[in-house]
Amino acid sequence: LKYIIDTVVNLNEDFDEIIINLLGDQLDGMNQQTTRGGHILPQNLDDKEQIHSYIEIMKWFIGSIYKLGVANNLKVYSVDGGNHDGIAGFAATLALFHYIEAAYPNCQTELFNRNMGHYSVGNHTYILFHGKNFKTMKHGYPKYMDVKTEKLITNYIDYHKLSGPISFLKGDLHMANTDYTKKFRYRNCLSLFGASEWIMDNYDIGTPGVSFDIIDKSNNIIMSSEILLKTYEE
Repeated sequence: LKYIIDTVVNLNEDFDEIIINLLGDQLDGMNQQTTRGGHILPQNLDDKEQIHSYIEIMKWFIGSIYKLGVANNLKVYSVDGGNHDGIAGFAATLALFHYIEAAYPNCQTELFNRNMGHYSVGNHTYILFHGKNFKTMKHGYPKYMDVKTEKLITNYIDYHKLSGPISFLKGDLHMANTDYTKKFRYRNCLSLFGASEWIMDNYDIGTPGVSFDIIDKSNNIIMSSEILLKTYEE
C-alpha cells in the first residue's frame, strides 16, 4: 500500500477526485473457511487478527491519501457479497467507514448492501461486483465475457437505466483482463493478495497489484492500467 501511494505521488498530477473501490473479500474467511465451508484455507491470522489488521491498515492507507492533498475529493466504495469474507467483511468495512467519516468529514464512503452496486463520476458509471456472492452462486462470473454474463449485466444496466460509458469491475479472480460489449466494459481487477493456489490451478498465474483508471469526466476517455507489486518469477 505504501508503494501504491508513492506511485500516485510520482505521477505528479492534481486530480479532481480519487476513488478507491473495494471489490470484496477484504478478509480471507472466518474460522479458516469460505462462507460455504467445507475446506480449510491456509491462513496465518486468526479471525480477530484479520479484522484488526484490515481495519488498522486501511485506516492508515485511506488517511494517508486524504492527507496528501493530490485530489480535491476522496471517495471510497465497497461492494458486499464476497464469498470468503461474507458478513464478517461487511461488518469490518462498516466499522472502517464509520471511522473514516468521523476522522475525515470530507471523505465520502458508501458500502453497498447488495451484491452489485454502482455510482457515477462525471458521465461515467462504474458497476462493482465481487464476482460471485455467498448465497446463491456456486460459480462466479468468468474471466472472459460470455453470452450469459453479458445478459445478466445488461439486465442490471437496463433496470437501473444506466447510460454513458459504463465499466463493470470485479475482483474475485485476482487477475487483470478487459472485454468490451455493446453497452459496457468488462474488467477483472488485480488483487493485492496475488493469486491463490485455486485460482492458479483453475485460471492462470496471477500477480499481486492494483488495477486503476484515469478518466476524463466530460467524455469517454479512459486510461486503464495496473500497478504491479512484483512479477511471478520474483
